[in-house]
Amino acid sequence: MRDALAAVIETYEDLGRSLPQNAVVVDTSSLVWFEMLVTTLRKSSRDEGQRVASKQQFTGMVGLYLVAAELSRRNFILSPTSRSAEAADLLVTDPMCKHTYAVQVKTNAQTFSFWLTGPSTSQIKSDTLIYAFVNL
Repeated sequence: MRDALAAVIETYEDLGRSLPQNAVVVDTSSLVWFEMLVTTLRKSSRDEGQRVASKQQFTGMVGLYLVAAELSRRNFILSPTSRSAEAADLLVTDPMCKHTYAVQVKTNAQTFSFWLTGPSTSQIKSDTLIYAFVNL
């Protein structure tokens, strides 16, 4: 945890940004909840010819894992799906496995008044399909 927190603080410092107000650490032994996360593409990876995920892919992954973390915090059991799932990014159940849900996560890096969805979105209907919309 300390290494992860140090990495987040270093990333914010490298970008010249201050930490979010709710991320002030009073006691280093206590838990810290971040509502924001900063991501950047490392230029060196592209220069070395390695395939680098696009900014949109990073944004989507950040949203997915923020939703997963929040659901886990609320005692749900979950698993990210493979990319072949048409309408589900996460499969979620309660601890007793009595209720299961498919969660589709849509993430914007900036606040917009709309969400981009695929053409099949209006055709997929299910009582257990939930959309989670995340503005970073």
